[in-house]
Amino acid sequence: MIQVFPDAAVQHLLVVTDAPEAWSSVAPFLQQRGWNLSWAVSTRHALLRLETAKAPWRVVLCDLRDDDENLSTVEALLAQFPELTVLLACEESGISLAVRALRSGASEVIERPLGFESLLGTLERVAKVEPAPVVEPPGFASLLGHSPAMRELMRVMERVADREFTVMLSGEAGTGKELVARALHQASRRRAGPFVALNCAALPESLLESELFGHVANAFTDAGDERLGLLRSASGGTLFLDQIGDLPRALQPKLLRVLQERTVRPLGASREEPIDVRVICAVTGSLHDAVAAGAFREDLYFRLDVVRLDLPPLRTRETDVLLLADHFLAVHAQRTQQPLRHLSLEVAARFLEYEWPGNVRELFGVLEGVLALSSHEVIDVSELPRSIATATRPLPSITDSSLRPWAEVEKGYILQVMNALKGNKRQAALTLGLDRTTLYRKLQAWS
Repeated sequence: MIQVFPDAAVQHLLVVTDAPEAWSSVAPFLQQRGWNLSWAVSTRHALLRLETAKAPWRVVLCDLRDDDENLSTVEALLAQFPELTVLLACEESGISLAVRALRSGASEVIERPLGFESLLGTLERVAKVEPAPVVEPPGFASLLGHSPAMRELMRVMERVADREFTVMLSGEAGTGKELVARALHQASRRRAGPFVALNCAALPESLLESELFGHVANAFTDAGDERLGLLRSASGGTLFLDQIGDLPRALQPKLLRVLQERTVRPLGASREEPIDVRVICAVTGSLHDAVAAGAFREDLYFRLDVVRLDLPPLRTRETDVLLLADHFLAVHAQRTQQPLRHLSLEVAARFLEYEWPGNVRELFGVLEGVLALSSHEVIDVSELPRSIATATRPLPSITDSSLRPWAEVEKGYILQVMNALKGNKRQAALTLGLDRTTLYRKLQAWS
């Protein structure tokens, strides 16, 4: 008889396994008894799922065939999500592995082959344990990247997030300026207030003035009812002004006065009203030329450019490209309730070779297009736009003083891949096209 459980009784289990066929009979058994199962195929995939979702999982079961990988998964999950209850599955003979797992923080060790009733009993037992309350510090969870450029950006963001001065974000189109602005807002003491965004290039001057500063009722022809304006709407929070270089010259003195006096006078109003808002603005490139040409006021420029954050283009973030691609694929699978798709090794290689002139926006757009036109589980290079499928990076000149010995280049690249895959040797060997024994031998030699 199949039991029916109310929603409140449903428990969620994330299974990390590279052998899903072993769960073909266990999964229905657990689902019929009130467990909602989700899947991850590697350590990195599990971390992505836990990071990108409003994750319902309190319990994770690690069932990877490689013992070292299984143990490292336990350690990685608990290092990043210490509130989780993590279980490890291993062979009956794996006593030393079980001991190491328990020392690493695993709550239980389950022997293979998985017994239906014993597994259910273990899950029900650990699910009854209330997790210790975890207060998440404000941070930058929405920003993905382990490259040196991104680590430096987030280091500076941590220092300026909770300060009240204005911040100028500078970067190429598609580098994620609004995402960074939102992250700064979420990490500030204003996080409970509104985050309001305005693209200064999106509206004509007549509409932009009313949109930004507001107006009283019947302030001008067709004005109609009173309009609050975004400066007042963002009070207590953050106003993000994108493409600030396109702010019309006539409106620049009004914005300067707002920043200096912390007051705003709506169109048609007879008095100014106090506001409490932090301003973050963004430009594509630099405002220096506009200031030099007289198109942008120098005094406003200095008021806005108190702290500048330069967002790195994707071509300088090689170690982040595949991480971002996996993140997009995981989010797409969750949003559409479709099976998770993967990049073939050849596609991964092309992604690393391509320059990404449109940055993260282009990467996500390419993946969106591929997913819309194909239902293959593994994305093949034939499904990519020609510009990416044939991508190669220019070789340095033979006289380039930066050329290094091959052994040094090989070591740097392998360690870069290991870092991007968070130490997952099995995935690294597949990505590099190396036999796993060869990879282990090289890593052992370097250690």
